[in-house]
Amino acid sequence: MKITEENYHEHYAFGSGDVFNWLKGYRFFLDGRAGEKTRAMVKGSLAHCLLLEPQAFEERYVVCSLKSTKSKAYGDLVTQNPDKEVVLESDLDEARLLVAPFKDSPALIQAEKEKMLLCDHSGFKLKGKLDAVLDNMLFDFKTTTSIDAFSYKTALYGYHVQAYHYKLLYSKVSGISIEDLKFYFLISEKGSGYSKIVELDDVAYSVAQEQHAAALNNAYRVMKERNLSQEKLLCMKRETVDAYDSKSVATVSLPRGYINQHNMDMEGAESE
Repeated sequence: MKITEENYHEHYAFGSGDVFNWLKGYRFFLDGRAGEKTRAMVKGSLAHCLLLEPQAFEERYVVCSLKSTKSKAYGDLVTQNPDKEVVLESDLDEARLLVAPFKDSPALIQAEKEKMLLCDHSGFKLKGKLDAVLDNMLFDFKTTTSIDAFSYKTALYGYHVQAYHYKLLYSKVSGISIEDLKFYFLISEKGSGYSKIVELDDVAYSVAQEQHAAALNNAYRVMKERNLSQEKLLCMKRETVDAYDSKSVATVSLPRGYINQHNMDMEGAESE
């Protein structure tokens, strides 16, 4: 099965989010895509589209002059546009503010956008969708409520595992050594217009590599015990989801306590 724009989310390969959820366990993997889109998620996707896929804006969004998403008029617009996301003018203004620092970046202008990757690794199919790629540089756009807290957000949401996952995939597909790849987070802070380019340090990548391997080991163990394939896991995941109604680059690591806990977990596993 070839991975395409149309079937990317339906492909049974594990994305970086799936891998991070496997680190926490089987139930987390099954529940990983459950839940409705929040307003914050809608705004983040809108900013992402403006920065990386501006040509797709009109086919994906309808902009209205209403002041709230709670009104009957807004609900009527949603009903009238089943194949599009209805956003407020204020949402669009916020999104434009978020992407403004990076919009005219020469690297992003030249980069290949929304590059989909699929490869085999340790007996699994893995997939990824890179925001942008230029030579040996990989870019990922993030919005956040606090750039100063990005280290903690990285640990909480598994951004370090995502970065390692994407570097691993691109290394396999491109033939470029993983050590020679650079991964940059392009971060915009909501409300302030403050932005930053960030890369993770070697400690964060060391933790990510170990956690990525541990997550796939968890998946292998469950699949073997239950005689499941990746395709069957995707079917089970769907059933679970259906049950639910020109800057300088800063370097950040993971929180020290998080790293210490990870090292203790690894030492405990080795002693068993």
